[in-house]
Order: sequence, then C-alpha cells, then structure tokens
Amino acid sequence: MTYSLLLGFSLAALPGPMLFELVRRSLTKGFFSGMLFSLGRFLAIFIILLFVFFGLSRLPPELDTILLMIGGIVLTAVGIHAVIIKKASRPKGLWDMSSLPLGFTMGLTSPVALAVWISIGSSFVARSGMVLIDIILVSIGYLLFFLAIALLVSRTRKRIPERFLLLASRVFGLVIFIYGLAILIELLTTITIPKL
Repeated sequence: MTYSLLLGFSLAALPGPMLFELVRRSLTKGFFSGMLFSLGRFLAIFIILLFVFFGLSRLPPELDTILLMIGGIVLTAVGIHAVIIKKASRPKGLWDMSSLPLGFTMGLTSPVALAVWISIGSSFVARSGMVLIDIILVSIGYLLFFLAIALLVSRTRKRIPERFLLLASRVFGLVIFIYGLAILIELLTTITIPKL
C-alpha cells in the first residue's frame, strides 16, 4: 500500500504541462485555484485507472486521435492565455471554478499521461492483490504531491513582486504552449490524406 502511495507521489513530480500549469495557477491565482486544479487532475487519473481496472489495456486509434487533438488545443489555448495575462492576482472569492474542469480536461486528454497511467494500471491489474485499493492509493499519492506544491507555491507568491509573477506565468505559459503545439504537429504528421 505504501508503494502505491509513493508511486503516485513520485509520478506527480515528473515535469510536464500539468505540473507547469499547477505552479503557474498557484502563483497567479493562489492556493485554492491550485487545489481545484489538482482535484480535477485527480478525478481524471482515477477515472483512467478505473477504466483500466475494468479491462482497458490501450486506447482505440480513433479515440487516441481525438484525445490528441483536444489535448493539443487545450494546451495551446492555456499557454496563449498565460502568455497574454495582464494581472497576477486572486480572482473574486476564494474559488476559481475554472480550475477544476481545466485540471480534469488536461488530465484526461494528455497523451503522455494517458499512456503512463494505462501502463501503470495494467501492471496493477496483472498482479494479484487489492488492485482497486492500489489504484485509489496511486491517485491519492498524486493528489497529495500536487496539493503540497500548490500550498508551497501559493505561500511563496506573497513575497514575489507582481511583475515577476507575470513573468513566471508567461514563461510557464510558453512552455505549455510549446507542449500543445508539439502534440498538434505530431497529430498532423500522422494524418494521411486519401488520394482522389
């Protein structure tokens, strides 16, 4: 059980668009925004692992293409928004409700994350034991890491001048945009146009 929790925790530490967006969102909007983003991501991972538990070993090519396209579009849109942001301050009220669906969408449409989670889930299903509990613990480990990062970053933001927060947001946004663009370019190179 401890292994499953630590596995989720260590996988969350891998750099990628999800981690960059979590840091960017916690810097510019505060802890609660980062927390909701993390919860959305947690729900996406849990759903993917449940699908694996019930027999998903790989995605059908058509669904894989659709998710690649959605994932690429979402990442480029998030990246562009982050680059053109004008103000790094908390939204009105504590709850930034756009963070939860964004975390869920990014988590469910990230092609790399999907491949990793399907592979990990399949390895749990292949061995005996309390598979469902392992799946829940991996998801919780992931969530705990993201919440710790959101808390740490949001505490740090109070000591950083706003111009540097904006600069950090733009740098992270540019990285996320490049991720999204790379996915879309890869998708375009795999599409074959039928000859007339």
